[in-house]
Amino acid sequence: MKKNLLIKRAWLFFAMLLFSSLSFAQNNFKVTGKVTDETGKPVQAATVQVKGTSIGTVTAADGSYSLMAPSGTSSLVITSIGYTEQEVAINNKSEMNISIESTASSLLDVVVIGYTTIKKKDVTGAVAGINQKDIRSRPVDN
Repeated sequence: MKKNLLIKRAWLFFAMLLFSSLSFAQNNFKVTGKVTDETGKPVQAATVQVKGTSIGTVTAADGSYSLMAPSGTSSLVITSIGYTEQEVAINNKSEMNISIESTASSLLDVVVIGYTTIKKKDVTGAVAGINQKDIRSRPVDN
């Protein structure tokens, strides 16, 4: 009698352990590919991220990337400086080659501040400029 009770408890414990481990298992979906610009050149250091998560990677020098998405129905968000942000659905494809478009922005519209860039209209501090004529008119000591 005690032996049967012990066996039943062991099976119950094993079943609970099995079901709890299955409930915590993740459905990982491996996605690889290349990010290129509109001319077909690889885009280096583009960020490829699964939308709504912190899962992401950066493209290599040849534009290639590889990451594990939570599922095949997720979406990828591709961003890079000088290119428009693009969102692409995975649709259960394990290889995703993505082409992104460059943004044509005027240098007058962008201000570079050591670690980031912002639009000129959003700058709250003083911005000064100097042209070549002013530089040439100043005396040089050495």
